[in-house]
Amino acid sequence: MKGSELVDPVMRRMDEAGLIRYHRANQVRSHQMPEVVQAADIVLDQFRIGSYGVAACEAMAAGRVVVGHVRTDVRDRVRATTGLDLPIVEATPDDVQDVVSGLAADPERRARIGHEGRRYASAVHDGRAAAQALRGWLSGSS
Repeated sequence: MKGSELVDPVMRRMDEAGLIRYHRANQVRSHQMPEVVQAADIVLDQFRIGSYGVAACEAMAAGRVVVGHVRTDVRDRVRATTGLDLPIVEATPDDVQDVVSGLAADPERRARIGHEGRRYASAVHDGRAAAQALRGWLSGSS
């Protein structure tokens, strides 16, 4: 569903060439995710559906760079709803090698994106925004 099979061959070739160290996390239990995320500099997530999910949020909250395909309409909705740009680096299976290579070569950019991701996750996905959005419905006033 996430499209891992679309990027695995590219990442494995980059790993074999010594350009990156690639580890595909499969069937990781939720209590193990913090350790998996902490071990990564870059987290690849969602190359098929054009959105993002829990793994991306966990990685952003940990200050990791997230790379994936997020449709323009989703990014526009995030910006309109939150006032923030979604700090997931855009890539498709066709250009993921160039995107990851560029990130691997630029630690300052990775640090900046990691900081933006942490700020975004805190502002949008720590529960406060969800509570605010549900407040009217839960109180029966909307």
